[in-house]
Amino acid sequence: MEDETDMNDIGMNDISMEDITPEQLELLKRLGIIPEELEALQAQLEQANLLRNAPGPEGRDSGRVYTAANPLEHIGSVWQKYNANKEALGLEGKRAGLLGEMGKGRGAVMDSLYAAALRRRKSPLEPDPLDSYSMRDY
Repeated sequence: MEDETDMNDIGMNDISMEDITPEQLELLKRLGIIPEELEALQAQLEQANLLRNAPGPEGRDSGRVYTAANPLEHIGSVWQKYNANKEALGLEGKRAGLLGEMGKGRGAVMDSLYAAALRRRKSPLEPDPLDSYSMRDY
């Protein structure tokens, strides 16, 4: 007979603070900080996108005379957009890294808590009398 214990069979009574190691607490703290870092990155990314999508320089009308934009304005605008694009790509890479770290961290915490809960149980195959999942018809 296979071990049919899954996450639905584990209750909150199977996990205690004694099961959480200091490393897991540090990881949980880090997971709590990541959303704040993502929010700060999002604000920086929005600013970079505003600069990247800013309109280029335009000529000026003064009365009946039109004066074209200075070539240095065009060069400055291109340089600004280039730097904003480079910054935006770097920020998107950081954001992807943080999201990956967050996913791995959550998975590691859940796996370790699940393993700790299994260790605390008397027998993983022993049905809990009040558990609706154990009332299966075989």
